[in-house]
Amino acid sequence: MNPRIQSTISFIQKTIQPLHLQHFSLLKKGASHTQSAPETYLPWFLTLGPTQSGKTTLLSQSELQLVSPTQHNTDTFASTNCQWWISEHSAFLDIPGHFLHIDSENKSPAWISLLNLIKKRCRQSPLKGILLVINIYDVIKETIDLPTLKTQLSSLFQKIKTTPPLYLVFTQCDRIAGFNEFFSDLGPRERNNYWGFSLQSEQSHSSLVDTFNQEYTQFIKRLNQRVIWRLHHEHNNEAKFFIKDFPLQLENLKTAFEKIVTHLTEHTPITGLYFCSGTQKGDQLDTLIKTSHLARTFEHKALLPSTQVLRPYFVHELLNEIILQDEPVIQTKHVKTKTLPTGYFLLLAPPVLACLFWAQNHQLQKNQFNLATHTYQDFQAIIKNETLSPSQLLLALDKLKNSLTYLDRFQPSWLMSQNQHLKHHWQQTLQAAYSTTLQSRLLPQLVEQLEQKLLASTKTQPEQTYSLLKTYLMLFEPAHTDINHLKQALSQQNILSTLSLQEKEDYALFLAEAIQSPHPGLSINQNLVHRARQSLDDMPYPLLAYALVKNTLPTQPLPLLSEKNFIQAFHFSDSKYESQKQTLSLLYTADYFSEIYNTLIPTVSQDVSKGNWILGKKDQGTLSKEEMHELIQDVNDFYLSDYVNTWKKFIDTIQLNGFSNFNESQRLLSALCGPPSALEELLQTIANNTSLSVLIKKMNDPHNNRNFTELLAKENIETLNQAALNTTLTHTTLVALNNLQHDIQYISTQTKQNEAALKIAQQYIQNPQTNPITQLLQLSGSYPAPIKGWLETIAYGNWKLLLTASYAEISQTWQHTVSLYYKNNLNQRYPLSKQTPFDAKTEDFKQFFSPQGLLASFFNHYLKPFVDTDKPRWKILKLAGLGLPISDAALEQLERASIISRMYFPQANDQMTLNFQLEPLALMPSLKYVAIRDNSGKEIVDAPTQENKPSTWSWPSDNKGGEISIELVSNEGQNPALLSQKGEWAWFRLFDRAHLQQTNDPKRFELIFDANGNAAKYALVASTAINPFIPGIIEQFKCPDELS
Repeated sequence: MNPRIQSTISFIQKTIQPLHLQHFSLLKKGASHTQSAPETYLPWFLTLGPTQSGKTTLLSQSELQLVSPTQHNTDTFASTNCQWWISEHSAFLDIPGHFLHIDSENKSPAWISLLNLIKKRCRQSPLKGILLVINIYDVIKETIDLPTLKTQLSSLFQKIKTTPPLYLVFTQCDRIAGFNEFFSDLGPRERNNYWGFSLQSEQSHSSLVDTFNQEYTQFIKRLNQRVIWRLHHEHNNEAKFFIKDFPLQLENLKTAFEKIVTHLTEHTPITGLYFCSGTQKGDQLDTLIKTSHLARTFEHKALLPSTQVLRPYFVHELLNEIILQDEPVIQTKHVKTKTLPTGYFLLLAPPVLACLFWAQNHQLQKNQFNLATHTYQDFQAIIKNETLSPSQLLLALDKLKNSLTYLDRFQPSWLMSQNQHLKHHWQQTLQAAYSTTLQSRLLPQLVEQLEQKLLASTKTQPEQTYSLLKTYLMLFEPAHTDINHLKQALSQQNILSTLSLQEKEDYALFLAEAIQSPHPGLSINQNLVHRARQSLDDMPYPLLAYALVKNTLPTQPLPLLSEKNFIQAFHFSDSKYESQKQTLSLLYTADYFSEIYNTLIPTVSQDVSKGNWILGKKDQGTLSKEEMHELIQDVNDFYLSDYVNTWKKFIDTIQLNGFSNFNESQRLLSALCGPPSALEELLQTIANNTSLSVLIKKMNDPHNNRNFTELLAKENIETLNQAALNTTLTHTTLVALNNLQHDIQYISTQTKQNEAALKIAQQYIQNPQTNPITQLLQLSGSYPAPIKGWLETIAYGNWKLLLTASYAEISQTWQHTVSLYYKNNLNQRYPLSKQTPFDAKTEDFKQFFSPQGLLASFFNHYLKPFVDTDKPRWKILKLAGLGLPISDAALEQLERASIISRMYFPQANDQMTLNFQLEPLALMPSLKYVAIRDNSGKEIVDAPTQENKPSTWSWPSDNKGGEISIELVSNEGQNPALLSQKGEWAWFRLFDRAHLQQTNDPKRFELIFDANGNAAKYALVASTAINPFIPGIIEQFKCPDELS
């Protein structure tokens, strides 16, 4: 061990005290120190955190060559004592979680004692930083005792009278659902990197919480940027589910992290937040369960292979680069020293530097060698099992390959020949183990599976039989090894079914190496080969030849289909395309059409006739020229028909992504519009590969032109191509989509989305021919399926969203303004209800019904654009066959309210003034006179014996609380009859007591006042176009609670 470290450990052990705080002692730096030399100290840090937070695991797995004088085993369970972890460059004091606890008397004796020792040490060597370690489990379950942490940190800073950097470190992050899938592609170097962000803002005016919010947003954005790449390279569909959701898992934790930062930052400046994981085990924690109503259809633990080796993530560089940051050595106790002549230093510098360089290089080489041997031990632990699954064997070979890589980096000095021999010995050992594993484990495993598949193959599966036979023969004929075929065969055939696509590709690479070496322990099963060849030979030649064609070219992803915009716009109804990276065989692409049609098909036809290394050589004679021509023609027919059908199925399986809100719609429209436009690129890709004019030019023999044309026309592919090549149509479609996207984006960015949607919907309904909805529906007629259906879905779907949001805004406003006002001020009041003794105040009536009143203002602002008011019966206007969900009953009441407004406010303003005449028509002879008096003091007397003229009256009068009366006095003068009413609506109540009769003139009614056997008949003549005294209008108005 390095003398400097050894002396430090010895010093620590000598200063152990009876209490469990004994490890906090002076760390002296230097192999020797004399009374005349200045004492220097290693930079030291505190690691704090609750019990089981993972502090000890964090330090033990940092790969910083940290050693602990008191840690004699690898147990990293909860510590009970303070514990030093030291290296050449730093020291960490690991404080047990129970030191932070506060007892029932609000005291913490262990913590207070520790603070006294820390204070004493800080006088000689200042504390360089604090790692506050918190288990992610406690964050998710909200079990962190933040007040206690804050209290203890404050007491620490008060004691040492300084605030060293505080790093928040969240451990066990691999317990977050999706962590392992999201980072499964990382190599050792990437896993050693740090993961998190600094909170040291360059803007001095920014608060720490603001900085946290900004940095966390960028942190999530970086995760989302990685999602697309991971989804594209992940082949396990179930793993994709967790990869896609992993950024959401972290986003759901933002509030919890912000709460921690907010709580601790009052007296504690936090330097940064970092995330890591050790090798602990535990249930996966899903933060989305609280927020998602979708049931998980499979268990997350099933995605993790049984042989998974637990590794630390994001620990090494966190401590090495972020926290240590090349801390300078602190010198204290400056004792006067004796200065040596400069010449001594000049003489000693070269050998000292050489020794230091040699020591550093020696340590690096030693680390490489240790990595190689430890990885080999991992390999031996796996390979000792007699029966290994393909995934276990693949893991063992990966270990062995990594061990060879580490050993290759081990470059011992030429001065140490024994290390050169050691490296050579280990290289021979590892190479022998690698070759043996390939020959004795990997090859037999695959041979066994291939033989089982060949035995199970039938004549109805010529492509599978031929592919399996070709793969099987390759294992014994290295000259025919084709790595691309091996990858394709393993991925497409049901071989090694427990492996993912990426694992199968890795397996194929190992297999290619194994084939190149002789393997005397394996022998080819000639009977099985003969049986497979005979099965293929019994097939009709055209079918066999086409099977050979389909096995020649590998599949490859269409470049368009891996683009971000395509993924956001479309998905596949056939899971085959999703699980295979949206692949199509090169067989069905225009780039290879000419080669296949003109070269490959004639070649395989010859192979079928004469045989090849897979089919075996044919003893019978070859086909005649005419027979060969007919065979080639039949295979061409198969190919062209399959070409069209494959593209037809591929096109039919492309589905437009659904949307249920404005944000989803905006993402879809943005992807369709681009740039680049997913819709335009999809149409162009289909046209480039299926255009009749393009493909016919690639045919040397135009014999099949007519059949090919008919096939393309039958499946509507040529119609789709013509639409795709119509640049004017494409441009117009993209303009309409872009206009719609612009409006939807505006809505999605607004805080009040329903209000914004209402404005857009009103614009659309008022411009029925020029809005994007109508335009898209019109353009859809120019496209065949599925484009036609996509455009209709976009138009109808977005219009429904607009109407739904608009109605939600209208309904909410109606209930909180119009309906509420009516209930509080007019409901069950006269004249809206004839049977009540309570009057509505005329001011309330005016506030509600006037042209500038509440109801009219609401209608004009919210509903008028959606209603056709020009017809006698109002109707809801419709766009694309859809309108606001306003019920007929509600619409009838709105129209009735409009009539009431014109009846009582004839000047179309807020002045409610009615003038009317009462004209005596007939008075009974028994009457002496009839006296009419209003509440303003006006009196009119009509008598049978005189000439009576019409009298003019006004409503309402200034004296709103006065009395309106009609007195009928008989000739005898006894028992005069008095008809009277009080209140603001007295005239109307008085007329309600009379017998009202209609005339041919809508302005004119006849009234008969009858009392005590005497009667007087009057004409009631209104001065307005709509008579306010028409019965049944106002009392039948009922303000609906809801408009639907």
